[in-house]
Amino acid sequence: MLVVLAIIMATIAKDIISKIFCCILPIMAFVACGFEHCVANMTIISMGLFASGTAGSGFFSMFNNIIPVTLGNMVGGILILIGHPKRIRQFLYLVKHRAEIKSR
Repeated sequence: MLVVLAIIMATIAKDIISKIFCCILPIMAFVACGFEHCVANMTIISMGLFASGTAGSGFFSMFNNIIPVTLGNMVGGILILIGHPKRIRQFLYLVKHRAEIKSR
């Protein structure tokens, strides 16, 4: 939800500085809480494997983390979309017709 919040806030923000802060703050909270995300884990695990100097030996061990985290991210995202279809439609409508709404 924090990653989606970052996207929504950045879409609504008007200037570049606001967009940057709207992206950074929820993602910093996400990382500080210690949540798992498949793309973040791919980066962190790969960097850890290369830093230890044994990138080839533990390559397949990272799938013990990536597969459950990816499935969890997919299930969580699907549940959020199913749980709030009206709000999602409202947001997409606002994004699509943003120029028309501003001109009123």
